[in-house]
Amino acid sequence: MDVVRRPDAVTANMLSSFSSEIKQQGAAEAARDPNSSVTAEDAQRLFVEESKRAGATALQFDPDATPEAKAAQARAVSSM
Repeated sequence: MDVVRRPDAVTANMLSSFSSEIKQQGAAEAARDPNSSVTAEDAQRLFVEESKRAGATALQFDPDATPEAKAAQARAVSSM
């Protein structure tokens, strides 16, 4: 790993990625903590926002939707 051998190789992009991952892990842990006010929906919303911020396609499906409905939603997004 270049980063270990050359600490100056750490870029702002890498730091942003690490920061995002830590934020997501914290949200997931907080959502599992019964003493926390963070809900699973809050954590999911953060995951989607962070993914979109990183340029990834992030989909949210109705948990009660059929597999066919979920596939149709994914196809509609990927054709945009």
